[in-house]
Amino acid sequence: MKVLPLFLCLLTSSFLFWGCSGDSEVDAYLDSYEEAVEEFESMSQKGSLSASDIEKMNTKNADFLEKANELQSGSDWSVGQFARYQKLTNRFSEALSNMN
Repeated sequence: MKVLPLFLCLLTSSFLFWGCSGDSEVDAYLDSYEEAVEEFESMSQKGSLSASDIEKMNTKNADFLEKANELQSGSDWSVGQFARYQKLTNRFSEALSNMN
């Protein structure tokens, strides 16, 4: 579990090199990611999580990570989009840490 925050940090830092023009596909991705983060936060607030809850979080996170990698090669991210992505990633990491 300690590898995930480091991995998220590395992923986040890779976005620093992207452009500033923005992309509506990125906005759609961020909207979906925010919905998932809100779901993760809700799950983590309920207290003790089951193994299936944790597996669900990890699976969804892997899917979002794959999509972020796809967007990296084909989309420009604005500074605002990148800032939003960072905030969402921090919220996800916090939700994960609240599982314990």
